[in-house]
Amino acid sequence: MTSARAAAPGDAGAHAACTFDLPAPVDAIAHVPSPWLAHAVIPSLDPTTMKAEVVRADSGASAVLNCRGDASDIAEWQDRSRPPGGVKVLGRRSLPDGREAIWLATGRALAMGEGVGGGFFAVVALERSSVAVLGVSPWHPAAAWDRKLRAEKLGDEMVFVEQDGFINEIGGALHENVWTLRNAELRVAGSYWTQEDHHPYQQDDPTDATGFYKLENFTAKARYVGRQIVLEGESTWNHKIAGDAGMWWGVGRRAAWVRRFELKGGRLVETGAASRWGHSLEEAP
Repeated sequence: MTSARAAAPGDAGAHAACTFDLPAPVDAIAHVPSPWLAHAVIPSLDPTTMKAEVVRADSGASAVLNCRGDASDIAEWQDRSRPPGGVKVLGRRSLPDGREAIWLATGRALAMGEGVGGGFFAVVALERSSVAVLGVSPWHPAAAWDRKLRAEKLGDEMVFVEQDGFINEIGGALHENVWTLRNAELRVAGSYWTQEDHHPYQQDDPTDATGFYKLENFTAKARYVGRQIVLEGESTWNHKIAGDAGMWWGVGRRAAWVRRFELKGGRLVETGAASRWGHSLEEAP
């Protein structure tokens, strides 16, 4: 198997795309087998066994290195589904201009308080008879391993929007990470929340003087307009009823709002004051 090539960390070429010479011709990046893409991102990985070399990171933790020399700070599978150094392809997504996204998990923790694990997120492309890793970053999902990604334009720049978080029968929250790819650097420019649910309510959850729960639920949808992300949402507050359970009863209050974000200096920043109809953001419902 031909080895992937990468510059050593700190070298002048460390920010160049890593490359992997394909052992057989392929006509499109979507047709490149996932183990070959994984090997391009993690050069020490054996595409046959999907096992990579485990090293000791500066923090002392076991780690796997990507082709840029960056470490994933988790290389253990506490659920014992894979040996140390085992790599799992969590997903691939087609992107414009013949590019593709791939998520590689290098470990997983059992306790939800420790997160679900992590690995690498990369954007790759086919360049003649080679796979080029256009950008790669250590990656730590907040919760879900079911990856969702879409490409959007902010002005003249293409960004990659990744949904993260979870919602289940007892509540949760979702947000979207905005990834940028500049000069072979793939990084999260920022994120914004798109949903938050609090339920079921408990007897002692705080309420205001009129019996409304202070916990706010909301949903929002982002529109990419010119150089701005326009996040339009609606917040709701539920009313507490008398009774032994003290459970919520329907939606008692609603308020629509808008927030706006732009990329400035490679970071996602909020522009102007957020507006809300019905309540200000600072005012308790």
